[in-house]
Amino acid sequence: MGPISRIVCRTSGGFVGGATGATILTGVGLVVGGGPIAAIGFGIGTIAGTATGASVGNELSKK
Repeated sequence: MGPISRIVCRTSGGFVGGATGATILTGVGLVVGGGPIAAIGFGIGTIAGTATGASVGNELSKK
């Protein structure tokens, strides 16, 4: 895989992971505790999801 493909893979992995994490934890926060908890869930989900997605994208770019 070329260097540009690796960058695209990592970046898109981070974006997808961040969006997925934010969506899931915001939904859980709304169900559990309403707006303030949902906001915290959004922040945590975005950070954790972005890190996880970038890591997975990095692994995929090695293949």
